Amino acid sequence: MATDDPQQGNVLSTVIDQDGRYETYATLGSPGCSGDHMYIGNSQAIPIVFLPGIMGSPLIATGNNAGTITSKVGNNWAWFPDSLPWLGLSIGEGYRDLDAVKRKTLLDPDNTRAVARPQDADISTWKGLLDKHAFVHLDEAMRRGWGSVLCSGYGDFMLWLEYHLEHLYFEGRPHAAAAYKRTDAKAWGEVKGYEAVTDAELVKAANWRYPVYAVGYNWLQSNKDSAQKVVQRIAEIKADCQQRLKLKCDKVIVVTHSMGGLVGRMAAKLAPDLIWGVVHGVQPATGAGTAYQHVREGYADLVGSMVIGGSGDLITPIFANASGCLELLPNQQYGPGWMVVNYQEFGTPRKLFSLPDPGGSPYAQIYANGDQWWRLMHPGLVDPGTKDLSASWGNYIARLRVAEAFHTELADHYHPTTYAYYGASSNKKAWKKINWNLVSLSDMSTGVSAKAPSADVAKNGMTLTRDDLQSFAEIQNKTSAGLIMYAGADGVGRTANYSGDAYRARIGEPDDEGDGTVPAHSGAALTSYVKFCARMTGFDHQGSYANDAVRSLTLHSVIKIAQQAVDLC
Repeated sequence: MATDDPQQGNVLSTVIDQDGRYETYATLGSPGCSGDHMYIGNSQAIPIVFLPGIMGSPLIATGNNAGTITSKVGNNWAWFPDSLPWLGLSIGEGYRDLDAVKRKTLLDPDNTRAVARPQDADISTWKGLLDKHAFVHLDEAMRRGWGSVLCSGYGDFMLWLEYHLEHLYFEGRPHAAAAYKRTDAKAWGEVKGYEAVTDAELVKAANWRYPVYAVGYNWLQSNKDSAQKVVQRIAEIKADCQQRLKLKCDKVIVVTHSMGGLVGRMAAKLAPDLIWGVVHGVQPATGAGTAYQHVREGYADLVGSMVIGGSGDLITPIFANASGCLELLPNQQYGPGWMVVNYQEFGTPRKLFSLPDPGGSPYAQIYANGDQWWRLMHPGLVDPGTKDLSASWGNYIARLRVAEAFHTELADHYHPTTYAYYGASSNKKAWKKINWNLVSLSDMSTGVSAKAPSADVAKNGMTLTRDDLQSFAEIQNKTSAGLIMYAGADGVGRTANYSGDAYRARIGEPDDEGDGTVPAHSGAALTSYVKFCARMTGFDHQGSYANDAVRSLTLHSVIKIAQQAVDLC
């Protein structure tokens, strides 16, 4: 509770016990002081609801996929990279050992669910973190849904946020233990809408408790489905604060990471009266070209390739059958011409064509096209366990339509009180554009190199002859095959059968500043719709909330949003 009455004596250490109450242990008074005193909790609350990014929520297998991984890891986890045995980094088969068929079976959107109850959660990783810091009791953390998100990705940040929001202001000044400072906006990079927190605002914000809740969701399903469940969970959180914690509570503040921003935006659209405001971190606001690259080539980094998949054949069956994943692709608002096909001639790329066309749909022109070599999805990889390619492709198109409808409905909607940040580091580039670069190959029998293709041939006349699903594809214009005359190495004219113009196609390097995953192009797309936005550097996508500047910005944002709250006491 905020107070302007300085006290003498020891300020007693306060923790949050297993019932969510403040618990204080007495100490001996200091000589010459009037005695010990404690920090008294407030009787009103603004819950913080944290929404993780894609793959940030553990998933439980609920159908025939239960038991796919044979390691004895407890529970029937469909996704639980917090566990080394589940990953397969200890004795027994783990996720990284599964082939494409088993991965697709395991991560089935219709046979998985997020952690919904405290007893569903695996507490082993959380116990180590919470025992070490001893501020929030493990039982209370589980009641607040912390076990519904990955401890390895978010545990330290949520504990940090809980602690510092509970120690904002004391004895007429910012609490000695608080990390909040009057941050110079320059520390956050380029900012829009920055206003320093005043003493009066800090005092007001300190009149509420901010219990941090986490809401994991099934990231395989559409973010619309997840948003509906988040709205339901927010209502339950309000009731939990009011009934169990005995705190007056009106609305919540939502804090998101990555894809959680899409969920949070839709939740705010569905139930604006439940939310004071939203803090978005590294949101792929209009999608990311990186998602296309990952489907075609897998993850190149060591951790990504080991945990998620290092080749397109391992990524495609999961991505193609999950609307939530498809909703990370560049959407209708991303802009035209982001997939570009160039011909490399004498080391210089020459543009042949680009998609989508101005006013065109990436869904119709790129994602739903299974015939061309530059397609997103290989029809034979969508469901590697079936021979019915027509049915599996139809299922993919149905999921794709759900993703398209989600973005049509969401459009450019943001909560009116939105604070946001995104990454724009030059040394952590991400794919804004997918630049396919074609290089001529030489015919093995004649040594003749393919001539420069026309735009129409490159777009519609090539056959995919080889795809290593990691770094390159080989394509061929078979209509150019036939009997040709050519000069041999000795200069003598010869006649031979030519196999046709062939090319090697590679996706170019990431081309936009970013956080290694989301290009600044997409991260910045929300700027004109939000109250505050920061273009930041110095962190990667997954680790953004471990960055000190990001944490300070988040605390600043919560304090600012809390100014709307009406005193309930």
